[in-house]
Amino acid sequence: MKSPFTICTLLFVLMSLNISTAVGQNISLSYEKNLTDIEYLGGTYDVIGGQPREAIIHTSSGYSLYYGEEKTGLDNFIKLRNNNTIIWQTQVDNYPDNITPYQFYEHESGYFFVGDFALSSQTGGIAKLNKTTGSFEVKRKFTDISNPGTFAINGTHGGNIIVGGSTDIGSGSSNRKAMIRVVNLLGDALATRTSNNLGGLWGNVVSQIEKTNDSGYIISGFVYENTICGEPNNTSWWICKLNSNLEVVWSQKYGNGNGTVSPNKIKVLPNNEIVAIGTTYCTNGNGGGINNMGEGTWLAKLNASGGIIFNEFIGVNMIDYTKAYSDIDHSCDQNLLLAGSSGSLLGSSYFVEKFDYNLNLIEGSTVYFDPVTNYNYQKIGIRSGTDKSYLLFGYKDFGTSNNSYSFVAKTLPDPACGSNPNPLLCELNLGHYSICEDFDKLQVGNIDPQGSPKLTLFSGSATQNALVTTEKSNSGTKSLKFTNTSDIDFNIDRAIESPSRLEWMTYMDGNKTGSWGLETNDPSYYSMITRLDNGNGTVLIFNTSNQLDTKATFTFPKGQWFKTALIFDPNAQTIEVWINNQFIYSRPNYVSAKVTDLNIYGTPNLSNNLFYIDDLLYYETKIPCLCSEEFDPVCINGQEYSNKCKAACGGYSQAEWSVGPCGSTATSLTFDIDDNLCASVGTTAKIPIRVKDFINVSSFQYSLKLNESSKGEIVSLEKGNLAGELNYGLISPSVATVVWDNLSPVSLSDGDIVLYVNVKIKTNFAGNSVIEITNTPSELSAQQNQITVIPQVMPGSFCARNNTFSICGKVLREDNVPLPNVEVKLSGFKTATATTNENGLYCFDLLEGNQNYTITPFKNTDHKNGINGGDVTAIRKHILALEKLNSPYKIIAADVNKSSTVNSGDVTEIRKLILALINQFSSNTSWLFVPKTHSFSNPQNPFNSSFPTSISFNSLNTDQMTTDFVGIKIGDVNLTNTPSNIQESTESRSLNEITIILGSATVSSNQQFDIPISVRQFNDILNGQFSINWNPNLAQFVSLQNLNSTLGLTSDNFNQTLTGQGKLGFLWDSPSPVNLPDNTILFTLRFNSNGNGMSTITINEDPVQMYFENVDNQSLQINVINGNLTVPTLENYSSSINIYPNPSSGQIYIDAGSQIIQSVAIFDTRGNRMKYFEHYINGTLNISDLNSGVYSVQIQSDHATFSKKIVLIK
Repeated sequence: MKSPFTICTLLFVLMSLNISTAVGQNISLSYEKNLTDIEYLGGTYDVIGGQPREAIIHTSSGYSLYYGEEKTGLDNFIKLRNNNTIIWQTQVDNYPDNITPYQFYEHESGYFFVGDFALSSQTGGIAKLNKTTGSFEVKRKFTDISNPGTFAINGTHGGNIIVGGSTDIGSGSSNRKAMIRVVNLLGDALATRTSNNLGGLWGNVVSQIEKTNDSGYIISGFVYENTICGEPNNTSWWICKLNSNLEVVWSQKYGNGNGTVSPNKIKVLPNNEIVAIGTTYCTNGNGGGINNMGEGTWLAKLNASGGIIFNEFIGVNMIDYTKAYSDIDHSCDQNLLLAGSSGSLLGSSYFVEKFDYNLNLIEGSTVYFDPVTNYNYQKIGIRSGTDKSYLLFGYKDFGTSNNSYSFVAKTLPDPACGSNPNPLLCELNLGHYSICEDFDKLQVGNIDPQGSPKLTLFSGSATQNALVTTEKSNSGTKSLKFTNTSDIDFNIDRAIESPSRLEWMTYMDGNKTGSWGLETNDPSYYSMITRLDNGNGTVLIFNTSNQLDTKATFTFPKGQWFKTALIFDPNAQTIEVWINNQFIYSRPNYVSAKVTDLNIYGTPNLSNNLFYIDDLLYYETKIPCLCSEEFDPVCINGQEYSNKCKAACGGYSQAEWSVGPCGSTATSLTFDIDDNLCASVGTTAKIPIRVKDFINVSSFQYSLKLNESSKGEIVSLEKGNLAGELNYGLISPSVATVVWDNLSPVSLSDGDIVLYVNVKIKTNFAGNSVIEITNTPSELSAQQNQITVIPQVMPGSFCARNNTFSICGKVLREDNVPLPNVEVKLSGFKTATATTNENGLYCFDLLEGNQNYTITPFKNTDHKNGINGGDVTAIRKHILALEKLNSPYKIIAADVNKSSTVNSGDVTEIRKLILALINQFSSNTSWLFVPKTHSFSNPQNPFNSSFPTSISFNSLNTDQMTTDFVGIKIGDVNLTNTPSNIQESTESRSLNEITIILGSATVSSNQQFDIPISVRQFNDILNGQFSINWNPNLAQFVSLQNLNSTLGLTSDNFNQTLTGQGKLGFLWDSPSPVNLPDNTILFTLRFNSNGNGMSTITINEDPVQMYFENVDNQSLQINVINGNLTVPTLENYSSSINIYPNPSSGQIYIDAGSQIIQSVAIFDTRGNRMKYFEHYINGTLNISDLNSGVYSVQIQSDHATFSKKIVLIK
C-alpha cells in the first residue's frame, strides 16, 4: 500500500496556510443535505452494545434509505430521500414496538431490515417495508431463541434472506453466541446456526455478511476479550468463511489476545480475498503495542483462507489527525472506495479515495469535501450505487449537541465508469442458479479462448470468433462485437425444472443484420431462430418438412441497446419471446426439458452483419418459490398473478408486468413520443407525446426518462389537447412522473397530443438522444373502459440544433489493409488530433460550419518495419528497368532519400537501415500519406508534379465521411510491413525452405580459429539477410574470410561495427536468381579465443532481420543449425587424460582422448628426471627399471602441460 501520510500532511499544511489545492478530483457532489432534523443517523454515529449501526443504503433507484433519530422529541423514522426531497417516512418507535434498525437490504419485493423489536428489552427480528409507500408489510420478532439480537443482513440464500446477530443478549458479553439465520420472504425462520452448532465458530456477535464468488459467505463480527493494550473489556475482530450449506470452512480471530480490533467493514474481492477496515487502540492491529495517541485505523488484506497478506496500522490522535478511515465499498470501475475524515483542531473535512485491489492508492483519486474550521467528523460512510454514483453520509460534531447534525450527500456518476449504469446482477433475488457475462473482466480481443467454457466457437473454427471491444457497451465498458463470420455459443446446458429466464442486450445500427438461435433438447436442432435486419425482427420455427415458418415479426430501435428475453415455463410447455419488455411470441406445445445454448451469429450469405451483445444472463427460479398469499395482483400478457413475488417466480421482470388485475381484453392504447425534436444549446425542445386508440380513457400514469442526462434535462411538462387534471413531478433532471385523470372517460383521435415534454439542450452533440416512457418510479398503467390496462409505448428523441459537421475517414495501405495508430491532425478554425482505430478509422465531430479545416495524417515510428532484402532487389530491378514497380505508391516508397527519383542512393540508404548502420532515414519520415482520391497524372512517374499529403475543406457545410488516405511505408515496396494490431497477412509465404549452417569449434585459449557459414537448398535465390551472434567473452572477431565469389560478396555486404558486442549483420541481393550446391560456404568468420567456457554461435535477427526471397518474390522458411564454441580450462584438459594401471608393476598406458601427447617425463619425489619419452603415440611406457615408490608423470600435449601421480610397486 502506498502510504497516505505524505499526501495528507502536505494537504494539512496547505489548508492551514489558506492555500487552495486540487488533488486529482474525479468525482463531485450532486447534492449534500445537512439533516438538521436528525440527531443520530443510522450508520454514522449511533452505537448500541458496541455494535455500530449500518442502517442506510443506496437504493437501486438512486435514492437514500436511512434510519434517523429525531433531534427534537422522541420520534424515530425511516426515510426515503431523493436528493433534497423526502419521498416518504415511516415512524418506527410507536407502541407496542420500539424498532431500532441496524442494517437494510433491498430486495425486489421491498426493503428488508433487521434490528431490535422491543420497547423494554432487546429482541431481534426482521421487517419489510413497501418500496412505494414505506408501510410495513412484514414484522417478525425472533421469539423462538434466547434473547436474540439481529445486526446483519445481506442477500439471498436459495431465494430466502440470510441474517446474522447474536443470542443471549444481556446475559453477559462473554455468554453471547454468534448466530446466523435463514428466513423466507415472510420472515419465517427456515434454518438457524449458532456458535454451538456451527463447529469452529467461536465469535460472540455477527455484524456483517458478505457473499463470496463460490456461493459461500464471509461472516464478520467480534469476540469479547479481557484487558487489551491497557483498555479493559475490548473486542477482537472475528471473520469466518461458510460454504453454500452454511458450514464453517475456516474461522480466524484478529487481535490474538494482544490487540483489540473492532470491525467497521469488510469487502470480498472477485478472487475471494478480503479487504478489512476496523478500529484499534494498538499500534499493530493483529499484534500488540499501545497506541498512546488514541484510536486508530487497522487496514488489512486477507487471502481466501483468512491469512493476512497486508496489515497496516494508521495512527489517529483525537486532537490532531491526518486521516481516519471509517468505511469501504466497491467502486464502479472495479476498485475500492475508502471514506473517512481528515483534519485537526484547525479544521477538518471528509474525503473519498480509491485503492486498487492490492491496496495501492490510485494517484490523483483523493477528493476532499466540505472543508471547515470549526467541527470534526465522527464517522463517514459510503455506499456504491447501480447508477455509478456514490452515497456519502456522516456526522458533523460542533462540540455542542444543539449545533451537531448528520448529513447525506450523493455524488454525480463516477466519470471513470462511463455514463451508463450497470443493472446486471448475477445474484438475482429469486434465482438459485445463474450464469451471466458482461465482458468487463475480459481482455479486449477474441472471445475464444478467454471466454471458454461459458462462451465458445460454434464449430471450433477460428474464423467464428467475436471480439471483446470497448466500441459499445450497455453497462460497464465492454461488449461482444459480431461480424459476418462470427458464430458464438453461450453455453448453458441445464435441465429446466422451474421457470427460467434467458436475456441479453443487443445494439445494431441501421442497415445491419444478425441472428440468434436457441438450442434446447436436441443440440443439433434449433427450437427457434430470430433474424434481425435494419430495425425489423422475424421469429422463425422449423416445420415438419424442416422448413422455416415465420411465426412473429417485431421492430426494434436502431442505434440503441434493446433487451431480448426468453422465458421458459416447463409446466405450460412454452418458450416466450419478449423484446424491450413487450411480448412477441410464445412457442406452444414444446416440452423444453433442457436449454443447451444460445447461438449468436452473423446471418449467413449476408455481408452487412454487425452488432454488439452485452449483459448475457440466464437464471432459474427456486423450487419451491416461497411467496406470501397476499393479494396484490399483477397482469402479464393477459395472465394474472396474485402478487409480484409469484410473477417473479414465473421468470418475469417488473418491467414486463402491469399492476392490477388483468382486463377482459388487451389494449392497443399507445403513447408515442415524437422523434428528432431539435433546439439550440441553452434553449428548450418542446417534444409532443401523441396517442393512438385513446378511447374511453379516464386516467393514465407513467414515468419519463432521458437516457443521456449530460445532453438535456426535463424542465417542465405541459398538457396538450386533453381535458382533466395533469400532474407531474420532476424526480431528477432526467426523470419525471406523469399522472392524469378525468371524472368522465375521454376519447381522442389518433395522433392527438396529450402533453409536451420541455427538454433543455445542455450541450452540442451529434445525432439524437432518446427519451422514453418507463415503468419506474411511477408504474405504467391506464384506466380504459373501467379496467386497468398497460398501454403500449414508443420512445422518441431530441437533438441539438446547430450547424456542426463531421470529417471522418479511413487510412489504408494501397492493398486496403487498415492502418491503426496513425496520428491524424486537424488544423484551421479548430485544432485537434485523432488516432486511427484498429480499422483505420478516425473522426472529428462537432466542427462549426462555414469554417476552413485541413486534415493531415502523420506517422514517423519504426522506420525498419517491413523493410528487407526483397525491397532492395525490387528497387534494383526498377532502376535497371528489368521489372518496373507497378504503382505510383510503390515508386514513392522507393524514394527513401526524397530526391524525387529512384536511384542507387535509395538502395544504399535502405541497405544501411537493414544492416542497422542507421536507425532511420536521413531525410524522410517512416510513412507518407496521399489522399485516396488523388489521381496521378503520370503513375509511372509520380514526381513529375507535386502530390498532396493533406485534404482541405473551405467553408465546411456538410458532413465529410470519406476523407480517406493511402498510407505509404517508405522503403517497403513489397508490402511486408505489419501495421500495429494487424496480423501479418500480406506477405506471401512460400513452402520452400533454406537452411543456414554455422560451424563449431573446440579450441585452446588465445588460439586463432575459423567458423564457416554454409547453406543448403540455395535455389533460385534473389536476396537474403540475417545476423550472427556469439559470446565476445570467448571469441574476439578478427576478420571475414572466404567471401563467396558466386554471390560477389564484399565487405559492403556486412555490418562489422557491432562485432565488439558479438554481433554481425549480413545483407545480399542480386538482380537475377542464384543457385548454390548444398553445403556451399558463404563466408568464414575468423576469431581469437578468449577466456574459457562454452557458448553457442547463433543465427538470429539482431541487428538484421532474417529474410530470404526467391525468384517468385516469395519469402522462404528459414531453418537454422547453430554452432558451438568450446574453450576448455586446464582442468578440462587434465581430467580428460588417464594413466593406468595405477599402481603399476612396471608397464603404464596413457589415454589422452583427442589430445596429442608430444612428450612424457618421469620425476621422483626430489624432482630428478628419471625418464623421458618423446613423440608418445598411444603405446606402452616401460618404467620397470625404476625402484618402487611414488613418481610424477609430466605430460606435454598440444594444449597444455600438466602432471599426474603414479605409484610403482614391484
